[in-house]
Amino acid sequence: MDAELRAYLDEMRAELRTEIQRAAADTRADLRAEIPRAADEVRIELREEIRHSADALRAELRDDIRHSADALRAELRDDIRHSADTLRAELSAKIEDSAETLRRHFGVVAEGLRWELRAVAKGTVGNTAAIERLEAEMNRRFVSAEAVQRAAFDDFREQLGDVRRDLAELRAGR
Repeated sequence: MDAELRAYLDEMRAELRTEIQRAAADTRADLRAEIPRAADEVRIELREEIRHSADALRAELRDDIRHSADALRAELRDDIRHSADTLRAELSAKIEDSAETLRRHFGVVAEGLRWELRAVAKGTVGNTAAIERLEAEMNRRFVSAEAVQRAAFDDFREQLGDVRRDLAELRAGR
């Protein structure tokens, strides 16, 4: 290769190197300016995408929570109803057992009271007869005592009359 060609190629190489370096420097400068702008755009897009995803996730979670809560409420209502029905049945059975026991107990108590009332009634009849006998005896004694009192009172009157006459005679004879 000849010297002129070599010199031309070296010059071209130098120019090309300079051109590549200038193009690289320009590209670097362009990229340095473009990167922050692109980063801002990516940040904005990512924030928007994150917001959108978060909103969608919140909505999905709210729906899931509402569905779970509704299912749990329904399940709890069913459990409570079942427990209440079971408790009612158990209490009903116990009340019925207690009622039967009370009926028997009160039947026994009532029968005992009947016997006691019969005894009281017999005692009352006996007391009534005794009171009537006592009343008759008292009336007889009162009548007898009244006759004795009347006789004594009559005798007292007679004696008082005698004393008055004697007194009158004594006053007259004075």
